[in-house]
This record gives sequence, C-alpha cells and structure tokens, in this order.
Amino acid sequence: TKRAFGFQDFFPMQEMAHHIKGLKIMSMKEFLETQGLQGKLRSVETGKVVYPPGNITSYDGNNDGISSTLNPYLREVGFGPDGWSSTECMASFPAKKGDDATLTNMFEKISKEEGGFPSFDQYVGHPTSVRASTEERWKENNAARPNLCLYNQELQSKYLLHFAGKKGMSAGRLLVHSYAFLFFEDWKHDVWMKRFVRDHVRYNNEIQCAAARIVQAIRQYIVKKEAAKHKSVTTMAPTAINAPFDAFHVRRGDFQYKRTRVEADEMYDMCKDEIPEGSVLYMATDEVRNKSFFQPLANHYDMLYLDNFTHLIEGMDPNYFGMLDQLVASRSRTFFGCWFSTFTGYINRLRGYDSDLHKLPGFAHGILNSYYYAIRDKKDRMQEYWPISGAFYAREFPTAWRNIDHGIQELYDEQHPSIKAQG
Repeated sequence: TKRAFGFQDFFPMQEMAHHIKGLKIMSMKEFLETQGLQGKLRSVETGKVVYPPGNITSYDGNNDGISSTLNPYLREVGFGPDGWSSTECMASFPAKKGDDATLTNMFEKISKEEGGFPSFDQYVGHPTSVRASTEERWKENNAARPNLCLYNQELQSKYLLHFAGKKGMSAGRLLVHSYAFLFFEDWKHDVWMKRFVRDHVRYNNEIQCAAARIVQAIRQYIVKKEAAKHKSVTTMAPTAINAPFDAFHVRRGDFQYKRTRVEADEMYDMCKDEIPEGSVLYMATDEVRNKSFFQPLANHYDMLYLDNFTHLIEGMDPNYFGMLDQLVASRSRTFFGCWFSTFTGYINRLRGYDSDLHKLPGFAHGILNSYYYAIRDKKDRMQEYWPISGAFYAREFPTAWRNIDHGIQELYDEQHPSIKAQG
C-alpha cells in the first residue's frame, strides 16, 4: 500500500489543467526547479532573490523538512493576503481588472445601512436568483462576516501569493467550502467557478469506475431479489437501471462531535418514515469491524457494505475505499448522513449536482431527498433551502449546485460574437 499521497492521486489534476486555458498546475518539485532555482522568487521583505534552502527541490515523504525548511521558505517568498479568514470575510473578486472601487464602495454602503448585511434567516426558503445583482447576492452570502477581503490591484500585481495553511497566520487555514468563501462581482463568474468545481474537481477515473461497478452490482442484486419475489410477474420488477436502493453514512471511530454518536435503534427511529421496510440499504461507514452495531437496522433492512463487493475492486488501494463509499451513497434514492461530517457533506453535494442536472423534485430550491440521523433538530435541513450560515463545514449548502448551469449561453456568446451575430 502506498504511504505518501498527493492531490494527483485522487483528482485528475493534469486533465484539469489541460481543459482550462490559462490554468497551469505543477508539482512542488517543478515549482522549486523552475521558479526557485531560476532566481524568480524574491523575499517579500527585502526584494532580494532567495533560492530554495540547500537547493533542495524534492520533499516527498520528508515531513520534518517540509515543516522546518520548505514552509518557512514559501512564507518568505510568497505574499500572504492579510486577514483573509473565512470567518471574517469573503474573498471578493472584481468583474474587471483594476476596479477596486466598485466592491469597496458597495461593501461600505451595505454595512452603513440600518442593520447592515441582512440576517441569514430571511433567506431560509427564499433563495436569491443566481442572476441577481451583485448587491443582492452579496447580502445573502456574506453570512455576518464583518470585513472585506478584496482581490485588489496590489494582490493582482504580486508574483507569488501564498496561503500558509497555518492557523493564526495571515492567509492562514481555509477550512471552508470554496463557494462559501469566494465571491464574484459578476454572477457569470460565480456560476462558472461552481461548474469548474463540479466538472473538474472530482475523483479520478479509477475511483469513479469502481464505484459505478458497485452501484450496478447493487441494482442487479435488487433486480434478482425482486424477480424472485414476483416470480413470473416480471413487469413489476425494477430494471438494473432504475432499481432503487437507500443509503446511510454513519461516522463513528474517532469523530470529535460526540452529539452525533447515536445508537442504531435511534437511527432506525429517525429513518423509518422515509426508508420503506425491507429496502436494500447501503451502509457507508468507518465502523467496519463491529457490524453487530447495526443489527437494529438490519432487523428492518437488507444491509449491504463495501466489503460485499471486494471482488469488484481487487487490487485497489484501500485508501480509496472511503471515496467509493461516497460515490455509491450519492446514487441512493434516500440518504441519511451525519451532521458536522464533511464526508456526508460531499455526498450531499454530489446528490445536489445530480438533482440539478435531472431536475428532480425540489431542484429549484436545491432541496434533496437527504436527511440527518443526528442531530434530531437537523434531520430535515436538506428539505428546505438554507443560505450559507453557521459553521460552514457542518454541511453543504444548495448554492453549491443550484442553477449553476445558468449563464453558459451568455459566456458562449461573449466568446463567439461573430457566431451570435450570424445567428
């Protein structure tokens, strides 16, 4: 089993760069070789060229070297935008290069209005159009953050921007959904960014295809089960394309949020009205050694786990298994997840993309057929539109997927004016 992993092991990084004009992705080694060793990096404080310490460019597996040598070097030569914290501001991007005034003046105007930015609760059940004015979109999405973090002319002029990823430092840890932190003056830029994340920041083909095999196997299992039940009445049985299964994500292990550690009989009590008795239930969980824990659910449902399908993923690195669970669970009819879990959150975001694509019931408000088994008063949160609010990481929000395909024609017309004129 591989010990050290990078983003390229899970996401199609080079494919992403290939499809997006102007985007170049490089490894740290390549960055240090082409920028550091070539004398292109300068001290933020003195302006003098600073070479990589010891001319070392490879730190793979060298955690001590990364923390003691590489990170301080990057902080020395990279400019960290001061105060860019997801709890204090939104990273705000002007529609045009060189225009610092529009967003600055707008933020001041809204802040000086009586009450300032509106409370999030006035948007519950009442989403703002993705095509709304900059001011109206900002009012909904600001989520009580007091400051403005503007990608201004100064930042645009910097050779290297560096986010330290360390709490307490300027441009520190950005533990937040991209759409909850980035704000664009132009609504077309906003939905483009969300489409980019949907279409390109995805698990690699090996993971996607393995998950598809498991989903197909689950549906084939249901078809055979229903065919045996109906015997000769085959018209009543589902097909392998539409055979419905339901899913849970149960987070246990070392999860820090103790309020979510509920017993399986409580889980059944939460889901019994939404998941029909006898349904096939796929369980995505880190509780793999003690399946007896789930017996109260198994008394009512036909339970399946990832290890029921190991024959379909022979030779796959076990580090991918959690991602398989996410993809499989995302294809379920009804889903129950864990509040505070980003693992559950991503499953719901995938379900949101699918709902918006296929215009499933509730899609106009970003509503999903998803629930939370814990905490009780959060159970139905996905049944109503909620704006970005609270602890952002606790859940995903509909603004990530709702109506994000709007604006595609406008962008095409802007880039191909002659074709539009001919049409």
